[in-house]
Amino acid sequence: MFRLVNQEDLFNAGYYFYFGSAKGSGGLQARLLRHISMEKKKFWHIDYLRPYMDFVAAVFTMQTNQECVWCQKIQENDPFKVPVQRFGASDCLSSCKAHLLYSDFLMGLNEFLEYLKIPYSNNDQLYLFFQENNESTVKSKGKN
Repeated sequence: MFRLVNQEDLFNAGYYFYFGSAKGSGGLQARLLRHISMEKKKFWHIDYLRPYMDFVAAVFTMQTNQECVWCQKIQENDPFKVPVQRFGASDCLSSCKAHLLYSDFLMGLNEFLEYLKIPYSNNDQLYLFFQENNESTVKSKGKN
């Protein structure tokens, strides 16, 4: 989740939810650090928008291939809008409209999970990663 702090012509101020995977080298830690970082080579769509945003939080699971499932479930809900068609989803094979969604308000983790309508199995666990006062924190929800 990101909060847009400087308006660009195409984007409204508000909260943006980016859905992606961490399959590359370095895994999840490297991907989170990359998205938090401001100084980096621009490679993905989100990299071009990142200088205008504040990082708020990341919700993740250790299950693989969930970005399209989550993104499609979230797109079904009223507060979420697609700001730019195919943004972050140019290589998506699941017909996602975009992997970047917009909401004009920030919701709590429980409300976000309600929108996902995730049925927990015995192995499901979701994690919330956020930074507060430059300190990283990870909290979990679900079953161990």
